[in-house]
Order: sequence, then structure tokens, then C-alpha cells
Amino acid sequence: MKFLLISLGTRGDMEPFLTMGNLLKRHGHEVACCFPEQFSHLAKEEGFQFFSLGTDFLKLIDSEAGKSIMGGIRTSVLKRLRYLYILYKSSLSITKKKCMRFKMRL
Repeated sequence: MKFLLISLGTRGDMEPFLTMGNLLKRHGHEVACCFPEQFSHLAKEEGFQFFSLGTDFLKLIDSEAGKSIMGGIRTSVLKRLRYLYILYKSSLSITKKKCMRFKMRL
């Protein structure tokens, strides 16, 4: 069976997926990882095929809006709602670009 493990966040968010991938691999399954670009080496070191989420997601998480929603910046409820909307709109744009790249490769 084939598995695609997808995670977004910090290295600590990737590591449980890598552990899961190794367990699946030991049982004969094929495993690929889809992480932010900066974590490509983690997947490749484990021998997994790697698909990049690119750097746009990292920039989004590292933005003021991303840090606020992820808990790094304390803000008012209204500002957080505004940031959620900004992240939503930005993520749609990133996703659309990713899908267009994928379709072009088919």
C-alpha cells in the first residue's frame, strides 16, 4: 500500500510523521512525505520520496498573521479573526499555484 504523509509546522511536527513512516516502511508499505521545503533532508535521510510544500507556506507561517494564529503573538480576538481571513486568502492562492504546477506535470 502507498502512503503520503503530510505535515506543516516545525521540525517537531515532522518527526512523528517520520516515525510513522518508518513503521509503515518496516511493514512493506511505500511511503512519501509532503513537508515544507526546509525539511526535505529529514524525509530523504529516512529514504522517503519527498514532495515539497514549497517556501510560500513557511513565509505564511512566519508572517505576523501566522505567528498570531500559531500562538506566537498575543492579539485581540478581532485581530485574530482578521488574521484568520488573511491566512485563508493567502493559503488559497498558494494552493492554487501548487495545483497548477501539478497539473502542468501530468
